[in-house]
Formats: sequence, C-alpha cells, structure tokens
Amino acid sequence: MDIKRFPIVLIGVLIIFSSTISIASNNFNTVPKRRNDEGNLHTSSTDNIIIDKVFNFTIGDPKHTFHNNIFFEKPYYYEFIMAVVTPHRCDMNITLLDPEIGLYEITYETNMTQDDYRTIPFGTALTGNYTVIFTANLTRNLNVHIILKQGFKCLYDIIPPAEQQKIDFYDVQKFKKGGETLFFNTTFKSDWYYKFYFQRVSPISKMRSSFVVMDHDILSSNSIPYIIFRDESLGIAIYRFGTAVEGLYTMNITIQCVVPCVNIAFAVVERYRIADEINPNNPELPPVEPTNSNQSGIVVSIPPEFMVGTIGFFGCVVGIPILIIVVRKRKNSM
Repeated sequence: MDIKRFPIVLIGVLIIFSSTISIASNNFNTVPKRRNDEGNLHTSSTDNIIIDKVFNFTIGDPKHTFHNNIFFEKPYYYEFIMAVVTPHRCDMNITLLDPEIGLYEITYETNMTQDDYRTIPFGTALTGNYTVIFTANLTRNLNVHIILKQGFKCLYDIIPPAEQQKIDFYDVQKFKKGGETLFFNTTFKSDWYYKFYFQRVSPISKMRSSFVVMDHDILSSNSIPYIIFRDESLGIAIYRFGTAVEGLYTMNITIQCVVPCVNIAFAVVERYRIADEINPNNPELPPVEPTNSNQSGIVVSIPPEFMVGTIGFFGCVVGIPILIIVVRKRKNSM
C-alpha cells in the first residue's frame, strides 16, 4: 500500500467505528422512558370533583362531617382521596350513612403521613344525599387534603369493553346484616353462553369483620334448579353458564354479612352461541391469541451498555487487523 494512503484508510476505519457506536447509542436513547406520574394525582377533569379542599383536624375537634349533603348517584364508584399535608401523622376513619340511614364503615387508614395519599372507592346502591364523617385519631393538630370524585360505573373496571355492549342484566343492590335474598329474572336464548359477574363494591374497614358470603342459584325456564355457589366469599366472582332451553330464567342471590350493610354489583353478559364455539369465523368469539414460538416463556433482555460494548468490541476486532496489515505493508514498502 502507498504510504500516502495510510492516513486515509486509518481515518476511514475510525469513522466507521465511531459512527457504529454513535448509532447504537442514539438507538438506545430513543427507547421510551418510564413516565413519572408523581405529582399527577389530580389530573382528571374537574367535572366529576365533588370535594377538593384542605381541612383542619385538631385535638379539640378531630372530626369533620358532611351532613346529608353529599349527593351520590347509583351505580357509580366514588373515590375518597386524602393525605396529611402538614408534617404530622394520624389514622383516619371514614363512615357513611346512605339515604336510608344505612351504615357503612368503609375504612380505617393507619399511619397516614405527609403527602401519603390514600384512595378508597365506594360503589353506590342508592341515589341520594349521603352523610360522610371523617374522624382523625391524632396527637397533634394537623391539616388533611380531602378529594371526593365520581368514578366509573361499578363492575366496568372488570367487564371488558366489548362485553359492556352485550350486558343483558345489570344492577347494584344493598344487602343488610343477617342475610337477605334477591330474585331477578331475565330471558335467555337456547344453547348460548352467558357470563356472570359479581363484586362487593363497598369496602369494609379493617376494624370490622369482612365476612361476606354469597349463595347463588339459577332456575331454568323448564324448572330445573342449578346450584352455582354456596358460601362463596366476595370479593369478585365470575363464571359462565350455558343454556339448554330458551325462556325466562330466575336467579337468586343470598348475601350474609356481619357489618350493617354491603353493596353488591352483578351483571349478566350475553356471550355467544355454544355451537359456534369451535368455528374460527364466528364474530361473537374473542380473537385467538397468536401462538408464541418461545414456549419456554423466557424473555431475553440485554442491557444497552452491554450492547454498546459488544459493538465496540467487534469494531475493534475488524479494525485492528486492518490496521496491522496496513502497517506491515507500509514497512515492506519502505
């Protein structure tokens, strides 16, 4: 090689090497970073905000009561969001009285510290004015930021959007202590699948018993009884029921609890005709998930720093031998 061309070759190798690393680094920098949601707690529309204010809680007056003036609409969730905003700590009890004076002790939040926001959702079974009582257990005067806002419909967080368009029956009901049974009727098609959802939507304070169990039966249109649940703890319960005959079906739900009242949401969703279950062209069926060729389930993750180092290593492996050859040819030509 002509000695005059040596610097040009060397510069070319270095440019390729540095460009490779630069491209790799830029590619890694374009990976979306995890969004920091800190400080974005109250970014929702103000249209559904009922309360958003800081309140005093003192040793002499540790209670704040909204007396029969908080309007709740069935069947929505309402979210209580609160945090201490002074350098103190306390416990907080929240009690509700519904329009029928039904008692709900929905939470007892312990060890609340400054800016430690807690969220407690409450699903409503009655529309009307509620009394809400906040009682702080404290040793020093402090201030608490309280937000109350309306959320989504009960169950709509667990019923997929596609199924929400096919709800056949939907309700939220209040059940009282000692055991109550609710009957409801709906018409089913023959040879169809129906999906049932049940959820307790009123929280229970940790200071009270969370014992809530459900018995549930179905009576078909040809008078055949089906036992679905016995002493099912709620929670959430979901199951599918395939019909053999069409007509009016009767469902009954019996709820037993220790607390004065609980609210239970339930829904029946029409799914698809059972005979079409194996038909891949059936539009009522959910799409089949593609088969993952990685049967082991192992996901390989390579750190960006390792990738940059690897690219640099292979750049050296390619570049150094070329440099050695050029140097040897230079010596031979001298």
